[in-house]
Amino acid sequence: MRTKLDLEFQLTASPYPFRFYTHRRYFQFLHAAGIRSACVMIDIPSPPENLTIHGTSSQRALDALLTEAESHGLSILEAVGGGDYTLPDISAEVAKTVFHMDMVKRLGARYLRIFAGWINPKLATAATYRRVNVALREIAQEARTRDLTVIVENHGGITRTAEQINRLFRGIREENIGLNFDAGNFLMYGVDPQRALAKLRVPILFLHCKNVERTRGKKVYCRLDEGIIDYPALLRTLIEKMGYRGPFCLEYEELSDCEAGTLEDKGTLLGWLRFL
Repeated sequence: MRTKLDLEFQLTASPYPFRFYTHRRYFQFLHAAGIRSACVMIDIPSPPENLTIHGTSSQRALDALLTEAESHGLSILEAVGGGDYTLPDISAEVAKTVFHMDMVKRLGARYLRIFAGWINPKLATAATYRRVNVALREIAQEARTRDLTVIVENHGGITRTAEQINRLFRGIREENIGLNFDAGNFLMYGVDPQRALAKLRVPILFLHCKNVERTRGKKVYCRLDEGIIDYPALLRTLIEKMGYRGPFCLEYEELSDCEAGTLEDKGTLLGWLRFL
């Protein structure tokens, strides 16, 4: 059931925890959960790839996916795809990303989520950061012609810290590119998300919402209200001080109870937002 808060704050749920589902089952869950925006994956190698749309998909296949989403009262808000911009041939990686943009546009989505690249950060040089920076500029310009917003997710590696992210975005002024701020990923890779938030000089355009706890001396993702991150304080900073008005994407990553965890996290998140 949808509430007034559902309408005020745009909620969605990452497809990654549901990657063993079919699109129909994922859409059915979102509808039952009162979530009206879906996200999809393009050419993402996440076995068993049930939720991955391949670049070879025909327009008929994309139309069928849209019809399935619409039959459950959903629109496609975001897709994750793109290339690896740390590779030497950035032209090929940008071209791959532009191809994904056209698929995103055909799906009627607004956001394309990408990653900076997968190089071992110990091997990253000044040239690596310049290469990614050039790629992000070109991607933003291509996206602008398609009325799309590009969001780069912090996911360890060369996006582990706020300083690294600022370096990747240095000099980029396009308003249609920014960060998918994932507090859980910051903490998982050893960075306090509140401190990262204070140091970031990059627009935050999208939020992934998940938490992290320590179990048997090891960090694991968990429900929003069970982890280390002080989400109410984080949300106050983002919304009240920084004026964040973008989507909130639930990403409860435990496969064994992804539906129950996502539903509980939705209630927890809306409860916190109610008091802001």
